[in-house]
Amino acid sequence: MDQPTVRRRATVEDIVRLSGVSRSSVFRYLGGKSLRPALMAAIETAMHRLGYEAAGEAGSPSFDLLISTSSAFGSFRGYAEVVEGIVARAVEMGIHVSLGHGPNMEESLASSSIDASRQCGVIILGKSIDEEEKEARELLSQNRPFVFVNRVMNDFSSSYVSADFRMAAKEATEHLFSLGRRRIALWDDGSAVSRVQREKRAGYCSAFEEAGVAPPRELITSKENGELEDEASRILSSPRRPDGWFAMDDRAAMRVIRAAHDLGLRVPEDLAVIGMNDIETASISRPSLSSVRIPFFEAGWTAVDVLTRLIERPIEHTIRIVLGHTLIARESSSGKKKVSAP
Repeated sequence: MDQPTVRRRATVEDIVRLSGVSRSSVFRYLGGKSLRPALMAAIETAMHRLGYEAAGEAGSPSFDLLISTSSAFGSFRGYAEVVEGIVARAVEMGIHVSLGHGPNMEESLASSSIDASRQCGVIILGKSIDEEEKEARELLSQNRPFVFVNRVMNDFSSSYVSADFRMAAKEATEHLFSLGRRRIALWDDGSAVSRVQREKRAGYCSAFEEAGVAPPRELITSKENGELEDEASRILSSPRRPDGWFAMDDRAAMRVIRAAHDLGLRVPEDLAVIGMNDIETASISRPSLSSVRIPFFEAGWTAVDVLTRLIERPIEHTIRIVLGHTLIARESSSGKKKVSAP
């Protein structure tokens, strides 16, 4: 007797492939946003052919989801990738998602489309240390479930999904060590207010500590001292200039490379450079940029699962998940330091 065929439930990725429409456009459509008629027709045709169940048709989730983020949300591509992951997973599960901006919970809710009469879980993204701690206190007092994304929290009352940014920065700095670089510079653009930047700086320092040498204080600077281009030009022009540079993000790394080229320095021969996040342009820049890939989309996707579990199983007070990262060595740090003949 033939076994009945079990049909796999269609996913957002199936719609993207069949419709030929970009993933971000499919997310916007499923989130109720307006698109050009041709795009909407392609998406709806693909959904019909796939028998796709849109949000709310596959079931009735018991909660809505608020993404609580900072007003600087659009300034970093990684935030957008996290949101794409959140929306993708929420759409799969039939969960209504709203985006709220503001330094605290009240402002985030006020700027969102969340129905105040329904239970609301919160995913917190991209806020300052003070804002995060204040919002966590508010949510705990309201007994409202919440998850931080890309934040490793030290207290036991907060759930999070994050890469280990301290370890990622340590490995990036150690990569430069492995090339014979010892005078490794750093420009800090916000460890005083950003938990992630603070972790990256700690990872950089940790690499020196494990190597048994002190971090080169004269090569560590910050936004308080000046903008990156000015500080890079100053440091790279000094008599004992750096032979390596760990940049806290890829855009900063590219700005350092440009400053080095302006001074007639060669990358990687004179200065090996590595960044973080592995943005799309890292592999096609010249020279191609060494970086640490952070799974932003996967962090957003996983955060929805964590939030759902916190709501469905309140006995699980907190859930902590650390995702893996990948160091990718490219031309900006290729080869060992060339030593001049005496």
